[in-house]
Amino acid sequence: MPRFETYHHIVVGAGAAGCVVAARLAEQGRRVLLLEAGPSDRSPLFSAPGASAFAAAARRFNWGYETEPQAELGGRRLYMSQGRVVGGGGSINGMVYTRGFPHDYDAWRDAGCDGWGYSDLLRYFRSSENNERGASEWHGDRGPLKVSKGRSSLPICQRILEAARQAGFVEVDDFARPDVVDGFGYYDFTIGEGRRMSSAAAFLRGSGARPLLLKQAEVTRIVLQDHRAVGVAFRHQGQEQIAHAEGEVILCAGAINTPRLLMLSGVGSADDLRGLGLPVRLDQPHVGRNLQNHLAYKLAFTTHAPITGYRYLHPVRGALEAARYLVGRRGFLAEGSSPVGGFFRSDDSLAHADMQLFAPPVLVGMLGSGLRALLPTEHGFSWFVNQGQPASRGFVTLRSADPSEAPVIEPRYLSEPSDLEALARGVERMREVAAQPALAKVISRELRPGPENASPAEVKAHIRRFASNHFHPVGTCRLGPAAAESVVDLQLRVHGLAGLRIADASVMPGLVNGNINAPAMMIAEKAAAMISAAG
Repeated sequence: MPRFETYHHIVVGAGAAGCVVAARLAEQGRRVLLLEAGPSDRSPLFSAPGASAFAAAARRFNWGYETEPQAELGGRRLYMSQGRVVGGGGSINGMVYTRGFPHDYDAWRDAGCDGWGYSDLLRYFRSSENNERGASEWHGDRGPLKVSKGRSSLPICQRILEAARQAGFVEVDDFARPDVVDGFGYYDFTIGEGRRMSSAAAFLRGSGARPLLLKQAEVTRIVLQDHRAVGVAFRHQGQEQIAHAEGEVILCAGAINTPRLLMLSGVGSADDLRGLGLPVRLDQPHVGRNLQNHLAYKLAFTTHAPITGYRYLHPVRGALEAARYLVGRRGFLAEGSSPVGGFFRSDDSLAHADMQLFAPPVLVGMLGSGLRALLPTEHGFSWFVNQGQPASRGFVTLRSADPSEAPVIEPRYLSEPSDLEALARGVERMREVAAQPALAKVISRELRPGPENASPAEVKAHIRRFASNHFHPVGTCRLGPAAAESVVDLQLRVHGLAGLRIADASVMPGLVNGNINAPAMMIAEKAAAMISAAG
């Protein structure tokens, strides 16, 4: 097997986290190799925000994973989008920039993860940001990541916010404020000057020292010697190669592929590894466990007024919008796919919001069903109701010892009955918003779960039949002070191994109520700072 060069650090995965940690280490003059299994993101499909749905649906830029049949969802397999392209999920996601709430992170700290509370982490969020709002207690304005406030010229967006006010919710100007409980407004987006701002675009394309990025290089295992990571084996241009690290190997492959790589390298449950014929390098039964993800249910409403994004499918109007974007990076194609949304409680007795709403101003299909199914056929809008903090836990494991075979992904959605109860209440609350005058006067019909007097049992049955992933998996290499209950320590070093850290969403002990792109970049910022401090 040919030997590649030797580097200070090898970062596996050029996604949301990997681009950040690799760039930050390279800025310090360290030789960093950044390996990405997918191709380049240099395409208008990625740069134009309005094309986000098509970027996510393009299978060549996606691992194309599916879950195991879900017992509580009628035995359905759910599509699990995971970016396989430079920029990772940040190159194909909806670009919504939310962080979760202070209590999400304080729960990590209170569970023994000292240094991982909200007050500890805020500076790492701020250090990445170049927010158009300017610098404040909550935002930064000197980081490479351009963040802009959502906007839309479509009347349906203002009607949604007006209906939320009529239902008793407040309008929120900034979801990064720690005092938000129930509220709706315009999201922030990782968009700068009309272009998608993935971590690749933000961290890999500026001036100064940069890591060596090797594309279409799929890592197959970590090279271990005497309980130390010394490099990685990978496939590139049809050849098996090895790259060596003098310092550390840093896994940033995400909550599905990071535990997969550990297990392929002999790090995982000893019984499971032996059952697949793999050598056991470290018996660590928590690898792949604690999988959490947001389950989403889509509400859909048609409108008799031409106030939604369907107007842009008209050939003339669509051509004009394309011209506006090409000439000045303006218009619908420069905007995020879900300009408005918010957070709310499924039950008023709760102290914190446990639900999130995404409100695309069009009728949209589900990812995994093909490009054509994503396009609307009439005027309308969609609401994705996310259960922000599910109690159900699942796992990721290997299907075989073959690195080319997809892993077993078993989220065990709704295995905790409280999850179904909460999501059903959240759906009902959003149907109450849709019934307010601002929306009722323009809605023609509700497509699901209809009719208007659907019983709670009917709503739950529809959730079981139609709920889907929202592609925010976390937790499979959880953070914690002790190896008996976690995979990495509080410095993100893998328990029991030297020279190996994990810096991605897999280390999150608990799922935050919000999108995970920003938390993944925060984790990478903190990881880079800790590696630098270690020398």
